[in-house]
Amino acid sequence: FYGNRRIPKEPRLASGIYTFAELESKIIDDGTLSGMLFGSAWMAMYKKSIIDDYNIKFNPAIRVNEDGIFNIEYCMRSSKIHILSEAYLYQYRRDSRLSKRFVPPDNIFAAATKEIRRVCESRMDKEVLEKQISARRVSESMWMILLICGKNNIASSKQIVGQLKKLLNDSELRQSYANIASGSLNNYKAVYYWLMKQRMYRTLYFITKYVFPVLSGILPR
Repeated sequence: FYGNRRIPKEPRLASGIYTFAELESKIIDDGTLSGMLFGSAWMAMYKKSIIDDYNIKFNPAIRVNEDGIFNIEYCMRSSKIHILSEAYLYQYRRDSRLSKRFVPPDNIFAAATKEIRRVCESRMDKEVLEKQISARRVSESMWMILLICGKNNIASSKQIVGQLKKLLNDSELRQSYANIASGSLNNYKAVYYWLMKQRMYRTLYFITKYVFPVLSGILPR
């Protein structure tokens, strides 16, 4: 729910029992600009013995994506993961913690990505890991656009466009677009993906600053 409006969110996986091997290629980033497959801790139930046996803990040094990293490590240590795609509870969304404060226009997700690599590199195929890290770089950049153009950034419009230029001119980011499943993007993410690839800074600024806030309570997630 956004306010009093119910916004449908399509499940990313069908209900069923999965092994980590079946989720390995998409658990970090499936290339749909949706981020981690299991990005929150509130939507899961855990077997305490697995947490205790493998000493799985939240890293207090990680301030962004800490839930998702915990879930990745938990799934790697589990023999099976039971997915329920039906809605058994509803989440009321207000401004997220990130949107309530503005941060410098650097990659605030870098520490989390470094931790993901540390957690996964010994238990995940290297090629699979690198492909997802590459796709995650695009997802991170879209989230950074939302932050940079958010209402808490007091920079001038000219300065914000400059911040977008710095973000989107990154050479590694431009190489990472190939790992996005563009045919699987929903409409608004497809628009962002295309604008990002074309480096249309001013259009991104206008849409994110003035159009997206209006549509965010209407668009399916």
